[in-house]
Amino acid sequence: MPFNDVTNKDGSASTPLESATYLLKVESLEEAEPGQFGPRMKWIFGVAEQADNGSWTPVMVFDSFGQEYPYQLYAWTSDKLSPRATARACAEGFLNRELDEGETGAQISQAMIGCFGLANIKRELRPGSDPPSYKAVIQAIGPFKKGQKVAAPPAKKQEAEEAVPF
Repeated sequence: MPFNDVTNKDGSASTPLESATYLLKVESLEEAEPGQFGPRMKWIFGVAEQADNGSWTPVMVFDSFGQEYPYQLYAWTSDKLSPRATARACAEGFLNRELDEGETGAQISQAMIGCFGLANIKRELRPGSDPPSYKAVIQAIGPFKKGQKVAAPPAKKQEAEEAVPF
């Protein structure tokens, strides 16, 4: 699932995430402008990274005025929950269960608000961008439970603390 880095509040571009494992929190799901293939949803995620001691801390960014605030990622998907839909894969990852037939997007989106997931994110160059710009692409997403043992980025295995940073 390709993600976009949220533009800083002052309109400047934010620094893209490095390739690593991050803790994502579903901040909101909103109806978006219809796309080429129909209705879409806008996903907004809070982002945290694991420190060497195993604790999770929000990723913070600075705008051109030096104002610091939490980093966010956002993406758009179809509102469809068919078996091969991107939205379904994300929902099942955050909810840590398979969706039942007949569950609607409205039911699922409400259940996901505030859910956490571990995401392997890869930083990729946007094709044809000049000057070069980057996007964050989720390679895999899975559930996160408070107190669960978590594999941090390569070569760093730590235990997650009970508190999450959001």
